[in-house]
Amino acid sequence: MKEPLRVAGVLALGAFTSAVALAALLILLANLDSGQPLATDLSVLGVLMMSLAITVSLGLPLYLLFRHFHLLRVWICAMTGGVIAVSFPYGFRVWGFGVSLPWRVIFWFAMSGAAGGAVMGALVRPPKSLSRTLSQG
Repeated sequence: MKEPLRVAGVLALGAFTSAVALAALLILLANLDSGQPLATDLSVLGVLMMSLAITVSLGLPLYLLFRHFHLLRVWICAMTGGVIAVSFPYGFRVWGFGVSLPWRVIFWFAMSGAAGGAVMGALVRPPKSLSRTLSQG
């Protein structure tokens, strides 16, 4: 019972880390465009709900897949998080929406996803003794 709670907590923390960075960027950019104060619409509850949706829809299946294939490494999780985060805005092209974003925004998407993936990968990886046992066969 302790392991599922630990995994759920870590997945939520990783998704929350990524969602905070992404939400902060989007809200700050929107406020800059409209001339409002920078943190006008920043809502912790909104960020939390977005991160829980990411955790349930992507985090848990990826954790189970990576665990099955022994891919729970920090760099793999960070790269996967970055790819997923960048694929969201460009996924709208599938439905015919034209997406044209400056490179800074794409970089922020990638870094926010990579941060969330790195947090998850660092906290969920198996203990060293288990890793040694698995690598020895």
